[in-house]
Amino acid sequence: MNVEIAERLAARRKQAGLSQEALAERLGVSRQAVSKWERSESSPDTDNLIALAQLYGVSLDELLYVDDSIADDVAFEAEDRAAGRDAGAAGGPDADAAPGAGASKGTARFVPGGFCVEDGEERVTVSWREGVHVVDGAKGEEVHVGWDGVHVRGQGAAAHAFAHEGHDPFDWHEAQGFRQMWLRFPFWLVAILAYLLLGVFLDAWGPGLFVFFLVPVYYVTGVAIAERRLAPAVCALYPLGVTAWFFWMAFMEGAWHPAWAIFLTIPIVECLTVYLSRGWQKRRRAREQADDVIDVEGASGD
Repeated sequence: MNVEIAERLAARRKQAGLSQEALAERLGVSRQAVSKWERSESSPDTDNLIALAQLYGVSLDELLYVDDSIADDVAFEAEDRAAGRDAGAAGGPDADAAPGAGASKGTARFVPGGFCVEDGEERVTVSWREGVHVVDGAKGEEVHVGWDGVHVRGQGAAAHAFAHEGHDPFDWHEAQGFRQMWLRFPFWLVAILAYLLLGVFLDAWGPGLFVFFLVPVYYVTGVAIAERRLAPAVCALYPLGVTAWFFWMAFMEGAWHPAWAIFLTIPIVECLTVYLSRGWQKRRRAREQADDVIDVEGASGD
């Protein structure tokens, strides 16, 4: 792995407030594996790259992007490692220290607008034109992040993360299909048409502007339904509702004071929502663990 990407992984982990041990536990890997990623001694596999991007709330492009000024260094490092693996496979001095190291021959090459790194059946392509495309041939999984959104083939880490949130893993593709259908609908166009109709037929050009607050509401609601997560939706929609209500009171009713005080409720509601969400998740995990214990006892009794 390139040193710049390794440093970026370490910086992202520290920004998330995680130790190497905590991150390893989240991903289901050893602390040594995380340490090697951040020392540029090895690279995360496809599943771990996707999981890291989801955990840090960034795209794969942000994790893997390499500045053009050091792109030559990236290619040189990849070729150097490939040569080292070949030497190991041929019985070089490091062959005993790393048995089987030459089984996988990683290569890096430039493609139009980006670069491609291949290691056996795994391939990562990053380009401005096509976005990020990750292929794990051994597992039959593909992830594409482009201008038209995110496309996943195979269950993989994304489905595993979806199941980890308490969902049926077989609902992953169904949820993604619903999300894409919801987000593809041009609700913003509906809002514009509604605003024009209110203005033309009711002369409500001013009040009609509040219709546009429904645009983010629509998209946040769609994602919340697809992921079946209420707390993030509440944390996003409540401040939006507060802002809309304040604007109405200030500009429509002329009562900006004391309407501004409603903004003081935002941190209260956000903290309460997070607290209740965590409590609900703990109770759910406790019920699941209790069910597992019952199942084990029943099986042993039979």
